Amino acid sequence: MDLKHGKYVQNVCDLPLKDIDLEWCTWGVNYIVSNGTGFYAYLTKYAHVGNTKILATICQHNIDAWGGREIGCNAVVNNNYITISLHTSDLDDASDNKKAIESFKKIVEQTDTHVLYVRAEPIERDLTPEEIQAYKNLVTYAGTTIVENDAECYMEVSAGGGDTLRAKKLALLLGD
Repeated sequence: MDLKHGKYVQNVCDLPLKDIDLEWCTWGVNYIVSNGTGFYAYLTKYAHVGNTKILATICQHNIDAWGGREIGCNAVVNNNYITISLHTSDLDDASDNKKAIESFKKIVEQTDTHVLYVRAEPIERDLTPEEIQAYKNLVTYAGTTIVENDAECYMEVSAGGGDTLRAKKLALLLGD
């Protein structure tokens, strides 16, 4: 939220993989390494990828996750696809590529896998006066950490409670 400019800006896309229709492919079972199989899907129907770093609920980002080379997930910006590589031994049936893809889809379904990635084009809209007022009405309590960002990525972190809280903390630290 950018309350100063009255804007909502969304840079991250959340893909609930079990709820969307992606055509998953594989480079092949154990294609590059033993016990590593990589899966990929093009995001042609979804927001274009803006960064190679993605997160998945079933694995961590790994720039070398292409083709099952290493376990993890990654995105390819130019071709707009995501990759997820898992241990082949985690698949129910990896006797051929088709069965491996079906086993992968089963894991996605059972674990409610989500992938988060940076959008190439952020969603931006004006906040309604009601939304702005609702955010202004939020109350923070002493000890609350406040993180503020602006469009240039300047970040300020402070503790709620203002000068009074800081004075109390200093007094405790200094023994006054």
